[in-house]
Amino acid sequence: AIYPEALFFCLSVGSLYATRRNHWFVSGALAFLAALTRPQGILLAIPLLFEYRSSMRPRSHRSLLRAITLGAAAPLGVVVFFIFAYFRTGNFLLFFQEEAHVWSRGTPSLTAGFGVLAERLQQWPLLPFHEFAYSRLDVAMTLLFLFSIPVMLKYMRPAYWLYGLLLVLFP
Repeated sequence: AIYPEALFFCLSVGSLYATRRNHWFVSGALAFLAALTRPQGILLAIPLLFEYRSSMRPRSHRSLLRAITLGAAAPLGVVVFFIFAYFRTGNFLLFFQEEAHVWSRGTPSLTAGFGVLAERLQQWPLLPFHEFAYSRLDVAMTLLFLFSIPVMLKYMRPAYWLYGLLLVLFP
């Protein structure tokens, strides 16, 4: 199987880097492509707009149009993905149905996610080190990220730690 996570990561980093360099068109294009690879790409709109707002000079019609275009790039990528799924399969929501069927993932919920994490911690001795799903490695990496939030708050730009937090909380 071909997994899109590496491509998603590269496109996301490229989009954020282009934003830092004030290359707004490149940033939006990369965010659009990232959102084509994973629905989580829609979350790129938040750090991109955050960075754009912090670098914005006096407001003008042009800067407002640029912000709207930049903010719409990632959501547009997700919409194009769902349109492609519809024309290919006749089902707009096939991705979510397959996520539920294959990965046993339902509608995301922040409280449910912490409940699952607590349940996995209780099952720690019984969990395999690395498996298809729900392994000790998954739990350890989630905990490492959550415990590193104070460090991120101190040393990272707000747009970056916010994006990282959203990516962890989304699944």
